[in-house]
Amino acid sequence: MVAVGRIILVGTMLLLGGFCWMVKKYVSKKRPKKRVYFNLEAPGAKEVILAGTFNNWAVDSRRLRQNKKGVWSTFLSLEPGTYEYRYLVDGTWQNDPDADKTPNEYGTLNCIVTVGVPKKTSVC
Repeated sequence: MVAVGRIILVGTMLLLGGFCWMVKKYVSKKRPKKRVYFNLEAPGAKEVILAGTFNNWAVDSRRLRQNKKGVWSTFLSLEPGTYEYRYLVDGTWQNDPDADKTPNEYGTLNCIVTVGVPKKTSVC
């Protein structure tokens, strides 16, 4: 494997006529991002903000939009991995009732979202 700027030269094995042949191809170093949707039902809220490990807990970077039914939503494009997050609803931290939780350093809970890792395939 040879690094070339932001691209890596990778060897891939192909099975041809009973033999594996080395084929060179260029693959981006970046992992593919997945679109992840965040929704919170809070019909009486005036403002809902999403903060988490994906944006260094910035409370001024991702405001959600409310639909007519009172559901606030947004989406992010995230690389595969596990992220912690919470909603800031009218200045008060609130968790997603449907998400898995993990304890945080403040004695409360953070929500967890896991973005899938693409499967690797091999032909040899």
